[in-house]
Amino acid sequence: MSASHIRTNFSGIVDPMATSHFVIALVGESGVGKTSILHLLMETPPPEEHLPTVLLNTEVLPNIRFANYDIMILDFGGQLQSQKLWDFSRADVAFLISDSTPRNLVISKGIMAKIQQDYPKLPIRAFANKQELPNALDPSAIGKVIGADVHSIVAVDLAYRTNLLRSLVHLLCEPFGLEVPDISPDALLRFNPA
Repeated sequence: MSASHIRTNFSGIVDPMATSHFVIALVGESGVGKTSILHLLMETPPPEEHLPTVLLNTEVLPNIRFANYDIMILDFGGQLQSQKLWDFSRADVAFLISDSTPRNLVISKGIMAKIQQDYPKLPIRAFANKQELPNALDPSAIGKVIGADVHSIVAVDLAYRTNLLRSLVHLLCEPFGLEVPDISPDALLRFNPA
């Protein structure tokens, strides 16, 4: 599929899959761990080496449901040429991923500003990935710079999956005005065998 084909036919490609789906757009610069977060949600091992996502990867999480909604992930490529094609018109939320480095912080701030400008009603949740690395910036420091709450995550560590699912449950409840009970995400999401 060419970039112009995707740009021209984005709605036709995504709409059939987005019906009765809660759509999460994973965004950020190339190499920050978007695909690793996708694998964390799917509870599968992340890739052992960085293979850049070209344009867009779509996944429906077949084993997780909330009420009547499947969870659909749009894993957008982070290279500059891919960023020009980002379309969040079908997304319910954007997960902005940073790799917790000072260089990426500036880029993430720019990405967040662009999303807020182009999609002012789209909720954005920010994640400081790669927190296991020795020089990782603290999520609260990242949050002060980009102007948002930032959640700590290590996408290559399954121990962080529960926290990610907890964030997901909060996001799923917000549009319906539901208060999130103080119970584990496992009790609120339906998990079907893969």
